[in-house]
Amino acid sequence: PANGESFEVLVVPRRLVNSFPPLDAVVEVGGKIKFGTASEDKGLGTGKIDYTLQLDLSKTFGRFTPFAAGGYKFVGSPKGFELDNKAFVYGGISAKVFDFLNVGIVYDWSQSAVPENGDFNEISPFATIKVSRWFAFDPYVVIGLSKWSPDWGIGVQLRFIYDRA
Repeated sequence: PANGESFEVLVVPRRLVNSFPPLDAVVEVGGKIKFGTASEDKGLGTGKIDYTLQLDLSKTFGRFTPFAAGGYKFVGSPKGFELDNKAFVYGGISAKVFDFLNVGIVYDWSQSAVPENGDFNEISPFATIKVSRWFAFDPYVVIGLSKWSPDWGIGVQLRFIYDRA
């Protein structure tokens, strides 16, 4: 990447804990490992590995799926600069437009990893486009709602879908 762009490499193992019978909801426990691929020299990242643990809840009503999650991120600190670990929560809704296309919006709050800064508040419209049984990509836009959030951003995630069926 050039000109201030960056990318992240994530490994995201998830485990379906159970369909929660009283609510008929899906409960997942998951984690993320973010490898430090962004340039520390350009100020795009720490160059360190971050670890995240989270709990996800969702329930589908016809074509609509509200969802929520919360978790804790263990942030890698670069040499000479101490970052705090941080809690986060998010929630939103997605709608199935076609079998291969979902669209939605999510609100995201997280603590800042920099002790002197305030919290992040953002909204993100997104799409999920399934291109095969095994792969999907998710374009998204980020709109910052707080002083410490980015004003805006765009991105895309490429996902490998592990399906035992």
